[in-house]
Amino acid sequence: MQTDVLRSLAVTPEPESIGQVRQFVQDCCSAWGLEVATETAVLLASELATNAVRYARTPVIVWLGHRSDRIVLSVEDASHERATARDPNPLDEGGRGLLLVDALAERWGERDVPTGKLVWAEISTTRRALREQSSGPAADHG
Repeated sequence: MQTDVLRSLAVTPEPESIGQVRQFVQDCCSAWGLEVATETAVLLASELATNAVRYARTPVIVWLGHRSDRIVLSVEDASHERATARDPNPLDEGGRGLLLVDALAERWGERDVPTGKLVWAEISTTRRALREQSSGPAADHG
């Protein structure tokens, strides 16, 4: 039976921190031998961390966990304001982060924590599930 692995990274609420988050997730996936899920995990972590940096404007903690068949990533910030999916105009430059999370994550949601909120997403690490996630409709979140 495989043991859960959990790692974390704390970053400042600066746009430059998103590159650190991407590198952290890529390094963890590589160390765990999960190259099959790296691209999706990096994209989702980047989107969730960008939302936290842009809207919460507080320090951010990125949690990355590995279970036998999935990656669980969480982004914690000090804002109690709920993450809200937007309905962007086709010409809008932003507003698609949670839409991407909903499309690519097996499940996702958010919960209150004493210091703010935590938004999380789960990604399967099996090739078949990743293929289905990238080509089919996403499961209900939450």
